Amino acid sequence: MKKLILFVATCIISVNAFSQSFHHGIGISVFFDNMTPDKITTISAITYSPRYNFRETEQMSASLGIPLSIGFVGDGNSTVYYDEVTGEETSGSIKGFAVNLPLVVNLNVGAGSTKNNKHNIGGFIGAGYTWHYVSSRDYTKDGNDKSVGGSSFGPTINGGFRFNLGGDPFNNIELRFSYYKGRNRTQLEMFGIGAIFNL
Repeated sequence: MKKLILFVATCIISVNAFSQSFHHGIGISVFFDNMTPDKITTISAITYSPRYNFRETEQMSASLGIPLSIGFVGDGNSTVYYDEVTGEETSGSIKGFAVNLPLVVNLNVGAGSTKNNKHNIGGFIGAGYTWHYVSSRDYTKDGNDKSVGGSSFGPTINGGFRFNLGGDPFNNIELRFSYYKGRNRTQLEMFGIGAIFNL
């Protein structure tokens, strides 16, 4: 964990020293993961998405970004589990606190790629590495109380579209899609979608 934090800090300082422009936005995201056995759970999150363009042309840019998301899992409602062996149903709640911290390099084109790009539509695609944390999730299955959670890390890919809102060429709405695959014991897989207003 300390190595990851040091790596992120070094990248931010290095890119800040040589970057051509800084951009950021804020929005909402939803993630779907398989950390809880036999169930796909949902994380609703607030996302703050800063990025540095370290290379720019008139039509595109290359950037280093850290779209940080912080959110919650579950709503406290009872969830029913069906045991195929015994034929019995048990229920419980799934709750948790989550942090998703990717470090991604993106290729940006069209709208939102630079502060001077006046295209109405644009997009981006890229890849990187993610650290993901979920606090304990308590649930009931087969009559036994169980808990899952912890941190994971692994590669991630993302992409999406940007649409100019008129006026200032950089005020745009971004639709983001992502996929993450954990490499440690959790073997977490997670899909994400989000909408971000870039300032």
